Amino acid sequence: MVMIKIAYITTENPFDVNNNGGIGTYTGIIAKGMARIGHQVHCITVGNNKDQEIEKNLLLHNVSISDSHSTLYIENMTSFAKKIKEIQSNYGIDIIESPEWMAQGLLLSYSSKLTLVTRLHTPLFLIEDILDGQKIYRKSEDIKKSEKEQAKNSCGVTAPCTAMSMIVADKWGVESKVIPNPIDISEFDLRAKNNVDIYEGPFLLFMGRLEYRKGALVLAECLKQILPCHPNLKVIFCGQDTLYKKKSIKSRILEICKSFEERLSFITHAKFEEKVSLMRQSSLIVLPSIWENFSYVALEAMCMGKTIVASNVGGYSEMIEDGISGHLVETNSPTALALKINLILNGELCNTGVGARKRVRENFDINILCYEFEKYYFSIIK
Repeated sequence: MVMIKIAYITTENPFDVNNNGGIGTYTGIIAKGMARIGHQVHCITVGNNKDQEIEKNLLLHNVSISDSHSTLYIENMTSFAKKIKEIQSNYGIDIIESPEWMAQGLLLSYSSKLTLVTRLHTPLFLIEDILDGQKIYRKSEDIKKSEKEQAKNSCGVTAPCTAMSMIVADKWGVESKVIPNPIDISEFDLRAKNNVDIYEGPFLLFMGRLEYRKGALVLAECLKQILPCHPNLKVIFCGQDTLYKKKSIKSRILEICKSFEERLSFITHAKFEEKVSLMRQSSLIVLPSIWENFSYVALEAMCMGKTIVASNVGGYSEMIEDGISGHLVETNSPTALALKINLILNGELCNTGVGARKRVRENFDINILCYEFEKYYFSIIK
């Protein structure tokens, strides 16, 4: 087998299990997967630590970069580019993968000597479109142009789901190869094995940032139709609060559900063990996103054999077989969501946990998908 020398870029530490978003989680899993089948892998992330060997064939490199969005991450782009040059000199690099988010690989995309792959997570234009044009950053227009430019300059582009691939093809005129986000089932199982249950009573679980895009307000409206029917049921929102139209999502949820406020709990920061405990003990995991690319919360819940209710949108419709490995509902419809949840809680729909576990094992495990990434990388290396 020919060894590929791969570099992955992410501002989220890919090996910090307690402090990761989706990009960091994906990077850590794919990096370990590629290293374990014999490729030399370098992960470049943000931090002040010395370079370290994570495991055989896998090195972690740190760069100090700005956390200011107002600078368009130009300092960050430069720091990543300098580190790539250093790694290229010391080890050699065949291929570099960077997320489109904040165009971290833009400067690298200008070099004809480098093979850059852009991984689509969720471009800024799509998030702001969902928010009816609300600008997230002061220089949003510049950021969106840079993300597009990086993708168009790249030697290859990959997307976790067909829905994401089609949106970017239409908006940017950029074609992409669809390879789902992977999960390492054995490693997840090992980490979750000794988890201790700490919650009591039946509860619904919403896990993810409290965002308009994640459907937190859809769930809040839905609860007005669910909680009166299930007097012992509670709801836990696990995730950081955000603003929507200059007002916090949490405060909007509390306003919508003011008659049931005592039955709602909010957890802002949860460590891995607490998240696993929440998922394990929940009666149902509800993921009513208005848009979602390829959710790691869903993958982890499916690994645990949990029943999920998710919106029939984006990656969810490709991850979940409705009624077999989860349940799908109409997007942005509190009434449809409430109907489905009530049917499940009343025992009128089948438990899909076994099907969910089987679906992940057969389609999304890293031990399967690493070979799809490998084949794609070989196809575009210069």
